[in-house]
Amino acid sequence: MTSPIDLNLITHEDFKRVLEQTFVVGDTGIECTLMNVSLRSPHPDLTRTPFSLTFASNSKTILPQGTYHLFNPALPALAIFIVPIREEKNGIVYQAVFN
Repeated sequence: MTSPIDLNLITHEDFKRVLEQTFVVGDTGIECTLMNVSLRSPHPDLTRTPFSLTFASNSKTILPQGTYHLFNPALPALAIFIVPIREEKNGIVYQAVFN
């Protein structure tokens, strides 16, 4: 397995390319679809525009907030801190925030 990319190097544009694509969450067997990429308020001390990601899972199993390896064939390996934000009919929705 390759080492995850430095998240300071990734931008919202990288994720917009894979919007509505599936990510596998480590060895959990859970798949999440990237549903939204949202820009957040810019901050003069940051080198990139902050953004957030919303993932919808295919599982009712709630992963506790934490860092997980997410895999998508179009991106390098990613270790992302995700937080469960709500339950929907088909699974749990997670959010990741990048400052």
